[in-house]
Amino acid sequence: MDGFQLFTLMLSLLISIAIGGYVFVYRHKAGAKPMIFISLFIMFWNLVTIFEYSVIDHDSKLLWRNLAQISGFMLPYVIFYFTLDFTETKNKKPFLALMALPLIAITLIFTNPWHHWVRSGTYINSDTGHLVVDVTLLGLMIVLLNMAFILLGVIVLLNHLRQTTGKHRKQTIVIILVMIFNVVLTIANLTVFDVIGLRVLTSSLYTPSLILFFYALFKYDFFVVSPLTKDRLLVVIDHLVIVVNPKGEVVEWNPAAYEHFADDHQITLREGMRVNALFHKPLQVPLKTNSHTQEIIHKDATGERTFELHFHPLFTKQLYSGMLLLIENITSKKSYEQLLKMRADYDALTQLLNRTAFQKAFDKLSGQSYIMLMLDIDDFKAVNDTYGHAAGDEILAEIANILKRIIPPHCLTGRLGGEEFAAAGIDIFQATALTMAETLRKEIETVPFNINGAKIHVTASIGVAHTTFKSGFDKLRHQADNAMYQAKEKGKNTVCLYKD
Repeated sequence: MDGFQLFTLMLSLLISIAIGGYVFVYRHKAGAKPMIFISLFIMFWNLVTIFEYSVIDHDSKLLWRNLAQISGFMLPYVIFYFTLDFTETKNKKPFLALMALPLIAITLIFTNPWHHWVRSGTYINSDTGHLVVDVTLLGLMIVLLNMAFILLGVIVLLNHLRQTTGKHRKQTIVIILVMIFNVVLTIANLTVFDVIGLRVLTSSLYTPSLILFFYALFKYDFFVVSPLTKDRLLVVIDHLVIVVNPKGEVVEWNPAAYEHFADDHQITLREGMRVNALFHKPLQVPLKTNSHTQEIIHKDATGERTFELHFHPLFTKQLYSGMLLLIENITSKKSYEQLLKMRADYDALTQLLNRTAFQKAFDKLSGQSYIMLMLDIDDFKAVNDTYGHAAGDEILAEIANILKRIIPPHCLTGRLGGEEFAAAGIDIFQATALTMAETLRKEIETVPFNINGAKIHVTASIGVAHTTFKSGFDKLRHQADNAMYQAKEKGKNTVCLYKD
């Protein structure tokens, strides 16, 4: 081997390693995975060719040449498969059967009983020291059929070209030209180059094509800020970012998403998994739709958390090609919102609905009949004056607990202000409402309140209003209030029913 050929092989080897490594990093790009195999086969072919020309004896040279033929026969098929992946052909399984051709050729080469079917003989040229292989007619036909994979790939790309626009169309055109260039270069090496005495090693012929493939696939990602910004953004963003294909299978994610689901200890985020599996239950909204947001409660090994899922569909030339899923952990936000709602709707001392929230909740009630109870603690000002406001607050809080205990859960309870409490409900008989009010009165009367070591008792006057038609809050409250004042006038610590 002369110095130029060795230099060519070494350069081709280094280029294939560099390109293969780069493509592996960005392997989620359409067409990138088959291109990794293209790089590996070219790398392997150059490497074993160097070994072939480094040994002297016939058997060693033949061994390395046979190993080189693995790449020689597999490369055209892998290039064809690259076109299927690049064009995002959905069903690739029928084309897997075509791999039988290169596999048959490799089997014939490495099998002694059938070796002569593709080769009539091998010998070392005494002048050059190179191994010469005489190919049979069948062997030549297999080689030509194998090269036809590249032409088949061109047909696939030409068909795809009709459906593409913009930069993707330019990429497709460049790849078509590269594949045609590869076929022309191979034919020229077998014909013109031999005639003019220029010997180019076949393993090096694919390297220019590899470079052009690489350029066509990634040229719009070079020397521009956008891809760098995108990659950096995926690293620093707090949101969990997951990209899924049209089948709802995960194809890419950012570090935050991987770390989050790694902490789950039940799920490992991996390529090809169904995105539904990440949340232990099916997502209610289909993946293929317009942009939308969904809130889910997620239970895992770390506890219960609330997530907001933002779905953004991805389209390629008006064709749905997947979904960008942004996941935001809003557990703290929801807790804060609930706290704000609690502060806005509930009385801080008694944890009952305040006047405004009580009225809003009452206005939403709908039934055949309505009841309202108004409760006022008797002589509460005297309690505050005697024992202090802190003691008064303790009594208010305990009476609120009594209300929660006696008033059914489906009814409303609230503190409307000061020592005035209310309860309301629907579809409750008048007699039942009176019984409820009387039970409440007796409970308050009998409960001793421990205030600064002294046990005191308080009483309450309760008014009950009942109607069989939808009544406004103010009207029904006014009726219950009037009944309560009637109870006060009757000597307090009693229950009165409002009557027209």
